[in-house]
Amino acid sequence: MESDPASMAEHKHTNRWMTMLALGLLAICLLACLYILIGFPAEAQTVLEKAMSSGLINDQQKERTTRLLNSFKSRAEADKKGLTQLDAEAKKNPAGELDVKLGEVYYGVGDYQNAVTAINRGLQKGQVKHLDEGYVYLGRSQVALKNTADAKKAFASLKTVPNISPRVLKVWELYGDTLGR
Repeated sequence: MESDPASMAEHKHTNRWMTMLALGLLAICLLACLYILIGFPAEAQTVLEKAMSSGLINDQQKERTTRLLNSFKSRAEADKKGLTQLDAEAKKNPAGELDVKLGEVYYGVGDYQNAVTAINRGLQKGQVKHLDEGYVYLGRSQVALKNTADAKKAFASLKTVPNISPRVLKVWELYGDTLGR
């Protein structure tokens, strides 16, 4: 390698860019895996599809990434197939917990309108163990539907949740404040 300052600077720039690219790819893979761990294979699928279409995945990684993507697609399809039965069970249940969980699954497969419907039904019934999650997914679904005012209301409702972490509340308040700007 040449030792003149211009080629050294170019080499540093290239190494920095390659490191950033590798970290970006790692972050994308971690995000996809986190979505799988929390039960949202359709979200994981979307993350990997965006990474592949943006050119972040190089030829050496395409085969492995494609296998992973196909696995996520299979899991997402399995989730979609179980929605009808879960919806029927949730409607019959007098407690709202199952409706909220159903809404989270609808959110995970990208069916935001049904997510809003199910979560609202569950919140109206009551007896929801994790109200904070219900309001967050309701707000996120409303954001996806571009219903900014309703999303802000959902995030503001987090203030009514007993024992909510002040940090969690602050994060969602700040997020709500950024909507519609």
